[in-house]
Amino acid sequence: MEALPGRPGVLAPRQYVIVRDAPAEADRTGAWLRQPILTEGAGRDRRM
Repeated sequence: MEALPGRPGVLAPRQYVIVRDAPAEADRTGAWLRQPILTEGAGRDRRM
């Protein structure tokens, strides 16, 4: 939090999901959910 002075409410997502490309309808949740997942994780280790 030292890197973000004055911003005590900044949070990172609990889970990250990586897909190859954004769907054509990027504003639609369903379009994202249909994308093949390449990898996923907490983003807190270097294996991701």
